[in-house]
Amino acid sequence: MVKTWKVNWKGHEILTKNRWFRGEQLYIDGVRCDRRQGLGFTSELRGQIKDAEGSVHLVTAKFRQGSFGTRILCHIFVDDQWVGGDLI
Repeated sequence: MVKTWKVNWKGHEILTKNRWFRGEQLYIDGVRCDRRQGLGFTSELRGQIKDAEGSVHLVTAKFRQGSFGTRILCHIFVDDQWVGGDLI
């Protein structure tokens, strides 16, 4: 089973995927930036976006188990500001 979260931030597509028993992946503009394999209660993936002015922005996707361990939640941040995924 695959669950995905997608957000557009200033013209850049940030996509995360969770696959039960196979881990999580972070894509920025279609390029895989980070991945984690295996099972865990929480995990964090990171990547970077370079804007038109040359500034670099840190993208962080935080995964955790939801209530009773039956679902996975994902929170997506850019420069420590929540931009998408499940509500905090």
